Amino acid sequence: GRGGGRGSQGGGNSGNAGDFLVNQQGGISKTHALGLNYSNTWGTKTDVQGSYFFNLSDNTSATSLLRRYVPTTTQPQDLRYAEDSRASSRNINNRFNLRLDHKFDSLNSLLWRPSFSMQRNTGNSLLDGSTFVAAPDGAGATTAQGANASSYRSALTGISGSSQLLYRRRFALRGRTFSAGFNAGYNDNRGDNNLLSSTTFYRQQQPVTSTLNQFSELTQTGWNWRGSLDYTEPLGQNGAVQVEYDIAYTPNKSDKRTYDFVPGEQQYSRLNDTLSSVFQSSYLTNSGELSYRYQNKELQWSVGAELQHARLNSDQEFPRPGDTRRTFLNLLPNARFRYNFSKQQNLRINYRTSTNAPSVSQLQEVVNNANPLQLTTGNPNLRQESRQNLFVRYSSAVPEKSRSFFAFLGGSYVSNYITNNTIYASGEPLTVDGIVIPAGGQLTRPVNLNQQYSVRSFANYSQPLALIKSNLSLNAGVNYAQTPGLVFGELNYNRTPSASLGASLSSNISTEVDFTLASNSSQSWVRNSLQPQLNNRFFSQNTSLRLSWIIAKGITLKSDVNHRLYSGLEAGFNQNFVLWNASLGKKIFANQQGEIQVFALDLLGQNNSIQRNIAAAYTEDVQTNILQRYFLLSFTYNIRSFGSGASGGADREGRDNGDGQRPRGGRPEGGGGRPGGF
Repeated sequence: GRGGGRGSQGGGNSGNAGDFLVNQQGGISKTHALGLNYSNTWGTKTDVQGSYFFNLSDNTSATSLLRRYVPTTTQPQDLRYAEDSRASSRNINNRFNLRLDHKFDSLNSLLWRPSFSMQRNTGNSLLDGSTFVAAPDGAGATTAQGANASSYRSALTGISGSSQLLYRRRFALRGRTFSAGFNAGYNDNRGDNNLLSSTTFYRQQQPVTSTLNQFSELTQTGWNWRGSLDYTEPLGQNGAVQVEYDIAYTPNKSDKRTYDFVPGEQQYSRLNDTLSSVFQSSYLTNSGELSYRYQNKELQWSVGAELQHARLNSDQEFPRPGDTRRTFLNLLPNARFRYNFSKQQNLRINYRTSTNAPSVSQLQEVVNNANPLQLTTGNPNLRQESRQNLFVRYSSAVPEKSRSFFAFLGGSYVSNYITNNTIYASGEPLTVDGIVIPAGGQLTRPVNLNQQYSVRSFANYSQPLALIKSNLSLNAGVNYAQTPGLVFGELNYNRTPSASLGASLSSNISTEVDFTLASNSSQSWVRNSLQPQLNNRFFSQNTSLRLSWIIAKGITLKSDVNHRLYSGLEAGFNQNFVLWNASLGKKIFANQQGEIQVFALDLLGQNNSIQRNIAAAYTEDVQTNILQRYFLLSFTYNIRSFGSGASGGADREGRDNGDGQRPRGGRPEGGGGRPGGF
């Protein structure tokens, strides 16, 4: 299904700074951005490319959420969680990148790529959440379990830098190469936050209220080092053997202290051990890989295997002393195959295995209580994930007839998959490993489980229709995924089959007019092994018409109309609306190097943002506010005299990272959302 990995609604009060560097989140953003690119050749042997990017983004968001939990044999109630939140944040980001490529001669070169970024994020949020048991028939009165109202403020600063150095040597013997690389990175995150919260639960139908007034400080630093050696030796006319050695070391330190407010002293002076964490971890890997590849005009293939030894260490002072030592030894095979039937027809098969270590936040046992009804904590006993990926891709094209076909089939299987164990308390507070879960609240802890897998398929066929001078494209896809999880200690498999079907008709009627008519539909099912009676399905469809018309020389009118339909969601979340955008542009100056454009976006004022997220313990629907009808004036000037500069400069980097989007005819995505969080 759509979504799946939605984070905690609380905003973050754990011992991890998280990825608070400008994310594409919901809400409405006002962005100011400046980017500079530099590209030059120093002498005859050194190419230099650099970029600087500045971004200031103010975001406001309002989110409504309705979550339905999977019942268990011990907790059979139809438990729901509803939440309304409002947040505002400001994010300031500075980023510098440099690429220096020096060629000593035709056989030796050195590549250096340093980068540096600095970010400041401040934010405030208000949250109202409630847990209740729905009536058995879905029509009667609900039974309140718990409610929470909280106010959250955060201020975060992050600094990160990295340097990549790569030496490459080609020998006189064709196919013999050697390379040595060294990468180093550093990050430093510091911040503080305040949490004011009032939580109510019901005991014998009588409300019991508790309050929190807390202040937290965080200091988190981390390094990453990696060195690699790579040697390739030709073997026969078309073959080669490659030997590679890698060593990587990643140490991290996190010190997060939470203090309760003491009314008699009028200050935050009481250390809360349960919500504090002093933690450090390190992850060391040594790996050697041997592979063989073969290549001729029609056939390319390679096989190899990597032997990886990894050591994961962690030491914890708060909330309780402890240390963890883990050693992993993995054999990771890989294989690639490509056969060229012709220049326009080929078949590719790729098999790859990999491992993934748990993150610092997943290992820490500190409790995140930013939303007291949605508690999260870590698990120091986590093991690394092992993943296997396989995909098959076939493509064929007949250029002289403008006909093409593409098909893809891929899948993955993960052992020791890092998922969650979700425990919720209904009726009475519950204590788990010293953590008190209020009535109507839940505690989520990461665990390792097997049998997580997914299969994806997609096919597209395109051919011209001479009668109306257009091109017809048809596509279809079928996906299936299984995600394990624990709900109150009981194993649940969340299975999500889905199917999609689409068609598009594009045409260049003349040199002045072209259009595209497209429709894509998707049907998804949610299947739970614990409670099959709660299985459901949802449907989405997007139909669009895009038109471009050159009215006169240098004047272009563009318009696109989108109809969007979402059904099968929870009550109040189904949507059926039309999004209409239009623009008028005029080329100016002698060589038409400039253009003035006027955009009218969401002319009908119906745009909306709906998302369904699926997890092993629940299914939820989320609605976020969005910028509706607005107008935009833009001016573009193409400075052609600079010649061919560096690709991937500052502006593109900003779009890739969500730092200040330019209008593209739809709603602008962009940064902020819930304030950073830690």
